[in-house]
Amino acid sequence: MKIEIRSGSGSRVYVSRSGAAYISVGARPESDIVLEDPAVSPLHLKIEHFVGRWSFTDQMSDSGTKLNGESAYSGELAKGDKLTLGGSTLTVVSLEDETEAASSPSAVPDRSWQEQITHSEPPLSAGYERRPEPNYDVRAQASYGAQAAPAPYQKPGAFQPSGSQRPRQPAKAIAVAAALMVVAGVGVAMAFLGSGSNGPAGTPRPEVRVRESVPARDAQPADQARCSGTGDTEPRTNTRMPDEVEDEIKRQLDALVSQADTRVADDKLADYAKLKARAGEYGQHGLSWPLERVQTILRNQLFDEIQQRYSKDNLDIYHLKEEKKFGEALDRLYSLDRYLKQSDLHKELAKVSDMTSYVERELELLPDANFWYIGECFARADEALQRDDYEAAILALKEARDNARLEQRQRTDVSTEIAGLGNLVIRQRNGDLPAARAVFDKRKDKLPAAPVSALLPKGDSSAYSAMNALKRRLEEAWKSGALDQAECGFFGRKARLQPKGEDWRMELEVTREFGATVSYTYRARYAQHQLPPGTMISLYEALNPTRDELLAMLLICFNEGLLDDAPRIACKLWKADESVKADLDQLLATKLKIEIPDGGFKEKDGRLVAE
Repeated sequence: MKIEIRSGSGSRVYVSRSGAAYISVGARPESDIVLEDPAVSPLHLKIEHFVGRWSFTDQMSDSGTKLNGESAYSGELAKGDKLTLGGSTLTVVSLEDETEAASSPSAVPDRSWQEQITHSEPPLSAGYERRPEPNYDVRAQASYGAQAAPAPYQKPGAFQPSGSQRPRQPAKAIAVAAALMVVAGVGVAMAFLGSGSNGPAGTPRPEVRVRESVPARDAQPADQARCSGTGDTEPRTNTRMPDEVEDEIKRQLDALVSQADTRVADDKLADYAKLKARAGEYGQHGLSWPLERVQTILRNQLFDEIQQRYSKDNLDIYHLKEEKKFGEALDRLYSLDRYLKQSDLHKELAKVSDMTSYVERELELLPDANFWYIGECFARADEALQRDDYEAAILALKEARDNARLEQRQRTDVSTEIAGLGNLVIRQRNGDLPAARAVFDKRKDKLPAAPVSALLPKGDSSAYSAMNALKRRLEEAWKSGALDQAECGFFGRKARLQPKGEDWRMELEVTREFGATVSYTYRARYAQHQLPPGTMISLYEALNPTRDELLAMLLICFNEGLLDDAPRIACKLWKADESVKADLDQLLATKLKIEIPDGGFKEKDGRLVAE
């Protein structure tokens, strides 16, 4: 192959080596064609010679390759084609190997190499001159196809053969002649046997049956089925792929990596697998390099697609989590996980880029976040229901239904409750139900100050020390497990305190009813100081509080606006110390903004009430 190279302002010609399988082109010194061009990669492309054809393949260069002005990854070369690499141009002047043409055989073989043969005879004298024998036929020697040895050395005055005598031949020629005679004799004998004549004295020659040699592909139907692909899928180990089949597969392979094919890599890889299986039916073919090249390109395309899908889903999942749309975030995460695991190649490429570790980590964290988000929505709904704020409860339940990932049955129950609360909103607006109560504000809704008495010598600040002691007791009991599964209230629902885990927050399991027959539980967790006040009071009760601690709990009820819990705590305080009844009646009347009833507050169902 002859190539004209134009690089910069200079030009030169390159002629390929005889029998070269490929020509490497690049900036590295080891290349066959070295281009000193900053836009040329170290190994930019290869020009390959196979079955009489020349083709080129770009070696994943940085700047790419152009064939006759158009970008191309690979292609077959013809005379006059121009390859552009950065600022350099390679023009195909000739596809023939000129070194091979120069070395083609002539009519008379060149036997100058025979002069270099080392003979076993003694070294010739300096005055020896080789002369051709007068009766030695050079043409007859060439017809044998063997290299004749030079005439043996003759001393001066030795006997020379006359013109009628045959010249003396070397030992190698005699051995060849003897072998030819043996072969001729065997041929005569075979001809005699094949003529059908009888042997001596009329003895009949025994019949010799010779089994004809049949090609393997025509020997048995099973072999024929295997070769045609209709039977077993064993490779045709002795079958060369026909040229038309090889050309067709090459054409389809090139089409898979062409810019015209805009399909995703998964679809292309499926077609590639079929072409590879088809090539595997033949034992010999020239598709090894094209198959490897296309596989590498499709593998890189798939890797790019996986990276793009991963980056987009990763960013979208992050924003969905920030917006607390956990249901959609989980759907995207599960879809991404299935995509990265749909084949062994997907798993390999995802693992190389550490995508798998991210997905596995999110598969643990995101469902957990969804679980706690459901509890948060239900807790807000129950808090609103405790204040008869049905509209706020509907908003919290809709948020859980639309944003969280719920089981189908649970989603149906939530939708049913939302519909029922909608009817209560209509009745409330019509005045058939009490209006919703606002959230208690310690500043705006602060109750009157407690009167100074023997029970409260410092008024509302008389029990601060007992309040701090209660908080410490609750924390110690929770950490030690003394309050595991302790019953408590949670916005009007029944709840149980869960054992302390790795989390520093207190975890509650709340039972929630939907209608008269359906109920299930959800979890809520809070730091101790952020527990709902009603839940904290019920947990204090589980500690078997002392008289001073009961007084502190009563003042907490008034400070947090827990007017439904205060009568119950006041009754327990009276039973713990009956001497405080008069001061207790005065405290209740002041906080509730009523007069002390005649005979004081009475006990009813474990509560001190004014009859």
